[in-house]
Amino acid sequence: MPVLKNFTPNCINEVPIAHVRNNDEGMKVESLVEHTELVVEYYQSFIELKHINKCLKSMIGDKEWNIVLYLMKEAVKYHDYGKLSPIFQNKINNRSTGGKDSGHSYLSAIMYMEKMTKYIRSGSKCKELGENKMLSIMHLFANNIKGHHTSIDSIYKKERRKTAPHFYNKVNEYETNIRMKLEELQSFVSEDYILPSFNVNVKELDKRYFYLGKLHYSLLINSDFLATTAFFNDYDQRTQSAKDVVKNLFLSKETIDSFREYYEQTPLMSSIRQKKITSEMNILRTEIFLEVEKNFLKRPFEKVYYLTSPTGSGKTNIGFNIALLIAEYQKKSKIVQVLPLNAVGEQSFDFIQSMLEHTEVNAEFINSSGIYNSEVDVERTTEWYDIYHLHRQMLGFKYIVTSHVRMFDSLFSSNRIRNLPLFHLCNSVVIIDEIQAYSENKWQEIAYALNDVAEFYNITFVIMSATMVYLNQFLQKESYDLLENKSYYLTHPVFKNRFRVDDSYLNKVNTISDVVDMIKKLNQKDKRILIEVETKKKAYELYCLISENVLKDNVMLLTSDENRFARNVIIQALKKENDNGNFLLKDVVLIATSVIEYGVDIDFDIGIKQVTALDAEEQFGGRINRSNKRSGVLYPIDLDDAMRSHLRSGYRYRLDNRFALYKLSDNDKQLEALREKKIDELYTSIINCINDEKMPELLTIYKNKDYNNLEECMKLIEENDYQETYFIPYIDSQNNQSLDGYLVYSEYLQLLTNLNLGYGEKKIKLLENRSKMEPFLFKVNKKTAEKLGLKKSEEENKPFYYSERSDLLEDVIILDAKYKRLISLV
Repeated sequence: MPVLKNFTPNCINEVPIAHVRNNDEGMKVESLVEHTELVVEYYQSFIELKHINKCLKSMIGDKEWNIVLYLMKEAVKYHDYGKLSPIFQNKINNRSTGGKDSGHSYLSAIMYMEKMTKYIRSGSKCKELGENKMLSIMHLFANNIKGHHTSIDSIYKKERRKTAPHFYNKVNEYETNIRMKLEELQSFVSEDYILPSFNVNVKELDKRYFYLGKLHYSLLINSDFLATTAFFNDYDQRTQSAKDVVKNLFLSKETIDSFREYYEQTPLMSSIRQKKITSEMNILRTEIFLEVEKNFLKRPFEKVYYLTSPTGSGKTNIGFNIALLIAEYQKKSKIVQVLPLNAVGEQSFDFIQSMLEHTEVNAEFINSSGIYNSEVDVERTTEWYDIYHLHRQMLGFKYIVTSHVRMFDSLFSSNRIRNLPLFHLCNSVVIIDEIQAYSENKWQEIAYALNDVAEFYNITFVIMSATMVYLNQFLQKESYDLLENKSYYLTHPVFKNRFRVDDSYLNKVNTISDVVDMIKKLNQKDKRILIEVETKKKAYELYCLISENVLKDNVMLLTSDENRFARNVIIQALKKENDNGNFLLKDVVLIATSVIEYGVDIDFDIGIKQVTALDAEEQFGGRINRSNKRSGVLYPIDLDDAMRSHLRSGYRYRLDNRFALYKLSDNDKQLEALREKKIDELYTSIINCINDEKMPELLTIYKNKDYNNLEECMKLIEENDYQETYFIPYIDSQNNQSLDGYLVYSEYLQLLTNLNLGYGEKKIKLLENRSKMEPFLFKVNKKTAEKLGLKKSEEENKPFYYSERSDLLEDVIILDAKYKRLISLV
């Protein structure tokens, strides 16, 4: 007996409705049949793509191919069937539901399971392949239906140290509600309906099916989003077929060829190919570029490449070239550049844009701080905004620059919106810069996870760093480094001798006061000094002491508390040169935290760094004599609270293994490794230690189909709740522009409350408005906010609090530019 009786809902034209749209032209209805047909059409267009078909074949065996594809497609077809419910139809027709649950996802999943259970139990082929196995696979797809408006849930989940059948308990609970609580559905659901048995072997399905379930979820929600967007934008989706829409999301051979043609004609590439180079550093950069290219061509079909290259050796350009080569040889559909910080992303994005300037493709920089590119020469209709916003959610562009966190969310999150990009990342080439920046607690999981998504989703990874951790060592697999002769370049005098390591202060400087005394001794005319400490509190304390006792002017502070506007003012001032190529700011001290370690393009003569980890010291060294025009020196120091602050700073991407090895080992040995650029030997010892201590948690996650825990396991940075963001308006004329925070906030509120804007248009305009808001956004420690009397309303549904306390701001002037800072930052 089917789950539903023969039933005709009481609705408009007696046709079950999926969506209703109201606008100036009145009400328009989309039937459930119309919506389902379009969703299935998009889905079918997706799986017919050659690269998606290839991914599916890596996860589905030949014998079960037809049956599993049928189960997948039927899940897409049934995803909204629960909307046949009279409660849902009452709601969508604006009739009373009596306060009853009108949700349709659970009911859709139950209807799908009943139908597919009958199919599986009645088919000889399913019996031959194993009835329980087919039922288990079916449950993965039913789970996707259940969560297609929320998240992909765990089948089995850790609950109070026990593993519980999470999905099954939830569905049983819902089925009980249908019977016991929802009177309307009691007459709608068959009286003798019994939910299919859950005594099946879901845990026995190997990791292929884990990743198949996740990809199916992404395919389902992409199809649903595109079909729903088509209806709510009131455009005829048949004017451009689903196949054409899908095709336009990915790179073609013609597009890649045009990339290559233009790229080779740029002045940069002409100088490399013709070797028209004068400086010794650029000669080495060219040698590295050409060796990497040659080594790729020796093995052009690997899934994971490594590139260990010195800081300042032109990795951005090398990575761009390798990405194009992989796209050409492996017929890739998308290129993604992944970087640790937004500040680094902006610099790389500018370079990539210049390389694509005269091609048909624009790069997109996807982050949460604003929009750095969009199609500027198009008419921005409501339809354009909705599609553009959806494409940003999907990563539906051909060349993307984004952050590590966004990338890992796209691959491993259980959330519906964050799963949209997964399908689009299949068959892509992904350049990952500085992955070792994160806690080594994550390295083992990252190694296994990247290996698996490379295999099942046909993603090719290129992992780049000057301080490389070879993740393949966790898997006991070969690590193919594209710079085979890396030791030669890492130890070449041009790179190695840009700075020397001087440990004469290592055991003498233990307090902030000691650092101030050290600066007094080192401070010389025309010398630029960079200091890095572990905490923002210490950085601010040092900033105040040096400003008062050493250098009145040109003392700067750069921590994660500074907003992007202030950070850009600081960096641009530090980079300014006169006509002779000399820095305008010569006598300057910058006190910073670890935000300057990765990719920040600044150049100093003297570096003073609180010891943390050898790779961090090397990355810090990349800010010293970066241009190799002068001489540089790095002074490691050991502040008294180094160990304590380090061990509690999980948010700072660090853990204790690297630091503990540094602290507990012979300092001379560690410093020698830094001087001789043998940091990879340290990494090998850490990897061996981790492998000896534990097995990857992913193995248990795969077995339990625990998608929620996958997200937790692969989370790179833990959310911190000790800071709040405040919008503090002020009026000022600075940097050749007039800043009016009251006007900017008024524009923000107008956007937020404008009911005439479509959803996509509002989202994009708010994101564009974000850059205007940057000068007025301040991160504040909760205790500091309380101390300063920054009041907030708990009812504010905004990503920040509003406070008119401009009296708490002070001017900071650097050269001819200035910005505002909170008087108290700690």
